[in-house]
Amino acid sequence: MNDMATQVSVSRRSLLRGVASLAALVGSTALLSGCDAGSDGLRYPNPDSRVSREHDDEGLRTVELETVAPEGFEGYDTVFVGYPIWWGITAWPTDGFVSGNDFTGKRVIPFCTSASSPLGESGTNLEALAGTGEWLEGQRFSGGASEDDVAAWLDTLSL
Repeated sequence: MNDMATQVSVSRRSLLRGVASLAALVGSTALLSGCDAGSDGLRYPNPDSRVSREHDDEGLRTVELETVAPEGFEGYDTVFVGYPIWWGITAWPTDGFVSGNDFTGKRVIPFCTSASSPLGESGTNLEALAGTGEWLEGQRFSGGASEDDVAAWLDTLSL
């Protein structure tokens, strides 16, 4: 296999595992924003959690990210943006990543995990927030999504 084919194969396996892992979290007791289970206050929908307070008061939703742009981001031509759906909308920590990066010349593929909410307008809302990039239609995965479900979706993308 040449270097490019190896890279694509490894990336596909990593993506399969990552999306399936995110989908598995949806079926667990603690739904998270891509943070680990020990993260303070992200236990949705506990009414005393930080995320519930942020839901009730939009002024609290600004989330400072440790890193906004992944290393080498400028060299990516395809970007997958994965996020949970909270209360029918994109989890707000995703907003900082999307607004803090330039997606010019990139194909952007949103996907989300949710126990019950549909994809809704989350992808188009992120596209508007980004203002740049070619945003494709997104995909929602439930808590029962498997690597096979993710593989079937990836096959439709012609990567």
